[in-house]
Amino acid sequence: MMRRLLAVTTSLGLLAASCGGGDEQATGGGQGQVVCETFSVLTGDNDNERSAFYALEQGIVTSDIIGELEISYTTIPGLIAAVGTGQYDVTLTSVPGVVLAREGGVDLRVLGVTLAHTGGGFKTYVRNDSDLQTGEDLKGKTYGVTSFGSTGTIADRIILAKGYGLDSNIEGGDMKWVELDPPTLLAALLRGDVDAADLFHNVGWEAMNHPDLRILIDSDNEFRELTGEWIAGAAFVVEPQVLEEKRECAVEFRRMLLESVEYVEQNLDEVAEAIAPVSDVPAEFIRYWWSGNHEYGGSIEDEWLDRAQNVWDEAFELGLLPAAPDIRELIIE
Repeated sequence: MMRRLLAVTTSLGLLAASCGGGDEQATGGGQGQVVCETFSVLTGDNDNERSAFYALEQGIVTSDIIGELEISYTTIPGLIAAVGTGQYDVTLTSVPGVVLAREGGVDLRVLGVTLAHTGGGFKTYVRNDSDLQTGEDLKGKTYGVTSFGSTGTIADRIILAKGYGLDSNIEGGDMKWVELDPPTLLAALLRGDVDAADLFHNVGWEAMNHPDLRILIDSDNEFRELTGEWIAGAAFVVEPQVLEEKRECAVEFRRMLLESVEYVEQNLDEVAEAIAPVSDVPAEFIRYWWSGNHEYGGSIEDEWLDRAQNVWDEAFELGLLPAAPDIRELIIE
């Protein structure tokens, strides 16, 4: 069941004053006139996104040209469904979702690439008593994922095809694919309703520490070995009308987000303790996520563009995506 969409409106200037830090805590983009009275962002309803946006919601990072930053959170399927609707000025979507939307006629532009799995949390798990010992053994088995349209599923399909020689098509391939929300998928794996499951973020962390589960495929590390890059999971995207009307505010939001991410990295204990009860995850996991096991990013630096381009190129080569555009032609400077 999709969680209720939660909208959080942050009046940045007022929040900065009410937090007690005033100008000493808040940072801004320089003196200027308000360009956008409101600017709306839809992102993922999970602990890493809420951590990344913490300094924005607390008024620690502010703007002179954005009056109110409206932040909404939803699930991965909700993010995918929102692209192309014009509901938000900026939307987080999967890396393959950018290509699919563009092929469907939505001229998306990339504001920033984010969410890299850098070795610490994107794995395929099986039960300890499973007879599966390697990826080849998945042929004829049931494989669970959290979203068919996610970057993680595309990465799985690349790994299974390139690394294990399997037909990774969701329809008519070597495995039966099942799509379940993360907690349900973990429970299904433990019950034996699926033979293997791709788990990441806090559910992957639970699986990693569960005495009845083990790793079958070290997915993020194997992806890098096969392709030369870490998996870049998502991108913040902007639709044409927003780019035409609010380009300056979109670029300003990226600056604010990068400052907010920097705040997390420098104040991880504070953020972890604040976000843990909101996201219903242990603070220990948030510290784990942000301590080199993943990278949040959000920028258009070459390292991040290369990671996203790599996903597109690899998927296109295997026929998993209909195109692989040059991401550098799509970025918002």
